[in-house]
Amino acid sequence: MSESPKDYEIITKAAHTANLLRQDLQAMVSADNPFLSEYALDWLQAFVPIEKKLRHFQEMMDADFGHEA
Repeated sequence: MSESPKDYEIITKAAHTANLLRQDLQAMVSADNPFLSEYALDWLQAFVPIEKKLRHFQEMMDADFGHEA
């Protein structure tokens, strides 16, 4: 791959932010409001594949830039 340091920074930030969003959605699943909990579970199920793809892309770039995942 031929990513620039800027690209690496962008994907690293996006992967980190995605991880934080997943954690917040997981916390929302246990909300007292059943509607909020149900929506959070739906959002979490839709979001996890996106986070996994970001993490995978970051791991590929880590290898290219000589960083450990």
